[in-house]
Amino acid sequence: TLSWADIYQKYGNEIEAIEGRKNNDDEHDLLEEDCPPLDSSSLLQLLPRGAYTTCRTVCNGTQVYQFDYHVKRLALSARSILEV
Repeated sequence: TLSWADIYQKYGNEIEAIEGRKNNDDEHDLLEEDCPPLDSSSLLQLLPRGAYTTCRTVCNGTQVYQFDYHVKRLALSARSILEV
């Protein structure tokens, strides 16, 4: 799993081009608070081709709402990518 800081570290220049945000080029590790979340459109432009989904957690983050649905959706997306 990539944290927002990992994404900013790896794709900083691309984020700057897509969203006009200034990349922090300091050599220190980025903190999560320095890395506001990107919208889904920007993420899909940055990240490698693949199957992605988002999900909501419930019960104080201990369960994923409609977990089976997300797993099936990812499996179908992965299968369609492999068939191309």
